[in-house]
Formats: sequence, structure tokens, C-alpha cells
Amino acid sequence: MRSEPVIPNIETALSKSEQQAETDRKLLETEARLSKKIGEDGSTLPAEGWRQDGDGVLTPDGTSLKGWKTDDSGLLLPDGHHISLSEASKFEAFGGFEDVEETRAKPRPLPLHIIDNILAEKEFFLVSSDSKGRKTMLTMQMALSIASGKPFLPNPKWEHSGFRVTRGKVLYLNLELHPGAWDFRLAKQCKGLGIGPGELKGWLYPWQLRGKGMRVEDLVPAIKYQMARQGIGRFDVIFLDPLYVLFRGKKENDAGEMAEALYEIQTLTEEAGLAAAVVGTHHYCKGSGQEEKNQIDRAAGSGVFARITDDICTLTVPKANRKDQNPPAKFEETRRNFKAPVPFMMRFDEESLLWLRDSEPAADEGTVQPGGRGDFVEFYLDRTQTFQRKTLVRKGIERKWGKDSTVEALLKTAIDGGMLASTGKRGQYKLGREGEKEWDRRRGMQYLELDAPDQNEKGEEEDF
Repeated sequence: MRSEPVIPNIETALSKSEQQAETDRKLLETEARLSKKIGEDGSTLPAEGWRQDGDGVLTPDGTSLKGWKTDDSGLLLPDGHHISLSEASKFEAFGGFEDVEETRAKPRPLPLHIIDNILAEKEFFLVSSDSKGRKTMLTMQMALSIASGKPFLPNPKWEHSGFRVTRGKVLYLNLELHPGAWDFRLAKQCKGLGIGPGELKGWLYPWQLRGKGMRVEDLVPAIKYQMARQGIGRFDVIFLDPLYVLFRGKKENDAGEMAEALYEIQTLTEEAGLAAAVVGTHHYCKGSGQEEKNQIDRAAGSGVFARITDDICTLTVPKANRKDQNPPAKFEETRRNFKAPVPFMMRFDEESLLWLRDSEPAADEGTVQPGGRGDFVEFYLDRTQTFQRKTLVRKGIERKWGKDSTVEALLKTAIDGGMLASTGKRGQYKLGREGEKEWDRRRGMQYLELDAPDQNEKGEEEDF
């Protein structure tokens, strides 16, 4: 196996004198896990294999298959069909057919959002723009927001701007920049975002891979190897910047080759022990006229890029601004599973190296606005929770939404708008119809609709 560079902690390198014993132990465990049995046809077999069990066969996970038999070369199914163990092991990994009524009875929830209205768990997110279009500046800024929990794409002109972020652990593969240039940009952006020393320890792990020869087929095993070697648990988001470095030897316009390569990347979102959201950067095709193209088809190469990814974000400089010294760029996103934010203009700040919104955000697009749509919803940890009115006011004051009279007015607006509703008991409030929608939206359930109006115990519409 080709030696891969170690992922350094963002704050301090691993101390060999303190960590050597632990590292050696984890390395031995990894080597044991990576050891596999190889079949006669050269394919990989599960460590435990298949075995005969009375009148049936036990699968590697312990499932008993009655009427099946094993022989020297594989499995014999009850209908007489013969299959090799390597094939059976591969098919087992696909999982079985589902009973649709069981699925209807217990539907799986949609992924939770990491960045409100922008990125959810286990999604494959593509950022695309012109070459040298400052994609890396955007993805580094996104990584820092996630690792620190600070709002994404804030603007200092508005005190409570930026998309809300759920803090998570980040791995950032720098495949292109000189490590010193990456460090310089990191320092400038941390200063601009107000991230102090020590705040990112254990949250952000850069992996400097410029010129190291990483290929897309190495991605999953190399990441899992280093995670085990260094004792690092799963990441919430993995950044691949840029994708083209991983595609060496492959043709971007070849749909078959790109489908294989992007599938390897997509496995990061489902692979056991990883299951992270993936953010990758990719360039536009050469030439002008990107604005006239369908937004999802601006990335260079095969149309597979637009099909296999879950979210496509583009940064496009308007034609009228292309000659500007520091032109604005239009942020547009198309999402597979969720409603995307309304497109907006951004401008790059050359001092902080941060992208800033060029227009004030709307109150309903997932941005941080005190006392705005859904802010009271944040106090409810589950749908059935209730609060006394005085408690809601106190919490609003603690959040610095204003004095008690200001928060009272915001509370009345939330009740009038259906965000909150009376439980029927004096001064006690639950989530209203709109509040339940917002509560679900913030947990990735934007498609839920509720039909019944909010009523008190007497069946009357409740007012303030």
C-alpha cells in the first residue's frame, strides 16, 4: 500500500513521544481489520466467510438461510442455482428488498441540516465556478463555519446575518494549494470570522495532499486508514478541493469514467464509519456565456456531475461585471431533496479573504435574525414540549432580542403567525401549525404539511 501523509490536527501536530504507544496499538488493530481472505477468483471474501449450519447456511452476519448448501466452490441455492462466495458476499452488501408497508409505518427521516437551507447530512455538494473564481475561499470559509459553529456567509453590516450552522467535525483535503498558501488563507479567514486560538482543536483537520499522488480510488481506504491510525472518529463533512486532481488519467467528458469516479466519492456519504457529507470543488468549462446555461450544467465535463451530486452551488460573475477589478458573483444553488435559497449576490473581501453577501438576506431563508420567523421554535427540543409565556419572554431577553416589551411584541407576532399556539391552559404555549413546519424544516423535513388549524380544547381558534 502506498504511504499516505498523516492528517495533522489544526492546532498542534501529534506528539510522537506522547502518542507513539497509542498509535502503534491502533495501527495493529487497523492492519488486523484490513486483512482479508482472498477467493480463488481473486475477489475479496468476508473475514468470517459462509458456513453450513444444519439444514441451511449461515451468512457472514449470522443470518440463517434454510435449504441452502455450501460446497467447495460456493453456494447451492434451493432452486439448484450455483453462486460463488465472492458474488454472494457482494450481493449481501446491497441489502434486501423492503416491505413497503413497514416503510410506510416507520418512514426514515430526511437528513438533518448542517447549514440551514444550504447543506444537509450525507449529501454530495458540488461548488463550481470559473477557474480562479475563488471556490477555495468559499469552501474554506464553509469549513471554518462548520468547525466553529459560526454563521455561514455573514456580512458585518448586519448584526445577525449568515446562515445558521450546526457545529461539526471537518476533514479538508487540500489537493492543489501549497501548504503555506493554505495556512495563510486560514489565518486571514479565522481573523475575519473572529475564531480565536484553540477554538478549532478537534474540529478541523486539514490534510495537505498537493503532489502526493492521491487518486479517487484511494480515497475511502486512505481516509479510513488514517482515521484508525490516528484514533479520529467519523467526520461530519469532508471537503475535496479540487476534484480534478483525484481524476488523473480519467477523461472529464467520459460519462462512464466520471460515473465510476464520482460513485467512489459518493460512497463517503454512506460508507460505514464515514457517512459524512462531501463538498467538492470543480471548474466551469472554458469560454464565456455561463449565465445562459442551465445552472446545473455549468461544470466542465460530463453531465454526470449534474446528475450524481445532491446539491450544486455555482458562483457566476455577471457579464456586465466581468471587467470590474473585484466583481460580484451570483450564488445559486439547486438541491435534490430540499428547497434551495433564493439566489443572491456576493462580493469578495480582499482583506479578510471572505465572501460577503451583497444584499440583505430575507427573513424566511434560514438566516440568523433575532425574533424573526422561527426563532422561538429554537427553544422547543421536541414537538410536544410546552412553555409558559413568561419563560419564552425570559429566553428572548437572554438572547438579547431586546427589552421585555420588545420580546412581548415579538411573541405576539409569533402567535399571530401560527408559530406558537395556546395549549388551552392559561399562559402555556406549544408549537403552532407554522411552528411545527419550521421545527421540521430545521431538522431536514421541509416536505411535511399539517392540515388541522391550531385550536384550543374547546375547538375555538386561539388568539393572543
